[in-house]
Amino acid sequence: QQAVEQRMTADFSGGESTLEVTRSEVDAQQDHLVFRKPGASTVSARFFLPLAPTAMAAELEHLSATADMLPHRGTSTISILVNGSVVAENLDVGSHSFAVDRLQLAKYVHVGRNSFEVRMTGGRTAYWLKRIDLLATFPTGAAIDAKVERQALQDASQDYAVVVSRSTYTDEDW
Repeated sequence: QQAVEQRMTADFSGGESTLEVTRSEVDAQQDHLVFRKPGASTVSARFFLPLAPTAMAAELEHLSATADMLPHRGTSTISILVNGSVVAENLDVGSHSFAVDRLQLAKYVHVGRNSFEVRMTGGRTAYWLKRIDLLATFPTGAAIDAKVERQALQDASQDYAVVVSRSTYTDEDW
């Protein structure tokens, strides 16, 4: 048997989103969110863990906007909080094209409702966020029921892909 995995996503480029997200002082663009106000621009997500995960990670696809006249072509820093605890503080994205950073979260989460927050903390240019993926791994053999959704593929055959997220709770609890 293999470990059971759960992926929770907020895709701001128009893809699948399974996270409940709120935002403050953030502009929605065609395929990303733009944070412009350090200390005020935030995105928060709530998620539920039916069991204690053996591993938990967050992947953020993001960048610092470019301004050629600034040193290093501009910077933007963010802090990541999980359940109010700081996971990363004043993280400099350090890229002017979309890049993915992965953070380990297992020691910050618990069974039940949890929160994940991205907060702009500084910088000379805007911060862009395209996607948040939260990835939880549960013990091998965990008794978790599967909730199945169907998503149309983009090809001409109109076959379906099966996207599985696992929960011991009913759809109403999500």
